[in-house]
Amino acid sequence: MGFIILIKVKEALASLGFFIENGIAQIKELIAEKIFTDEITAKRIRMIDQATGEIYCTWIEQGEEVEPVEVRPQQAALFEALKTRR
Repeated sequence: MGFIILIKVKEALASLGFFIENGIAQIKELIAEKIFTDEITAKRIRMIDQATGEIYCTWIEQGEEVEPVEVRPQQAALFEALKTRR
């Protein structure tokens, strides 16, 4: 009985785009007020300019930080949601 409930919970979460396997949660997008963590791994970092609201993206390439580039508006849907929450 417990196993069937676990399967149903996993199916319900998967229908929302949330997967848990071997203690690792996987979701497509996350919006949060604050995140506390001991470690983070990221390919790119997007940040919102506090003065202008423009969105910039930076990353590491061959050991060097790439000069931040402005994110085009069509790529910024998630960050628009973040800006409107403030």
